[in-house]
Amino acid sequence: MASIILRSNNRLVSVIEVMDVNAIIAKISKTQQRLALMLALSLTLFACSREDGPFAMSPLLSAHTDASAAMVATCIESRWAGATRNVRIAVAKHSIRLSAKTFFAGVRIGARLTEESGHTTVEYFERRLADRRYLAMVRACLHPEMPGRP
Repeated sequence: MASIILRSNNRLVSVIEVMDVNAIIAKISKTQQRLALMLALSLTLFACSREDGPFAMSPLLSAHTDASAAMVATCIESRWAGATRNVRIAVAKHSIRLSAKTFFAGVRIGARLTEESGHTTVEYFERRLADRRYLAMVRACLHPEMPGRP
């Protein structure tokens, strides 16, 4: 414990008792210290293991195409079907979302397609860095009607 003495014109104004950090830690029991450590580790683990989907991040690719959103979605789904796990499609009023997990690494990837006035905007998302083949599959589907493309 330390004391801070405040004086004014050589007169004692007040004495403040201050505990240092080591004194505070010494007063906490070992059980309380362990509980605080476990709580801190749990919060850290919880914060680092969020289950946000790939759409919470910025798109890695944003492109426009004249193909319809349905045609592009079908192309992406057919390519991802053999190269990913858990391919899912969600259709809303003006957009189509495809999401999947890559093989081996289990990275969540996704594509959002929005159709406006005859043009389709294609956005590709990755939760973490994924193999470039998935981005190449989405790019190949931007013009699915071109000859020579499977």
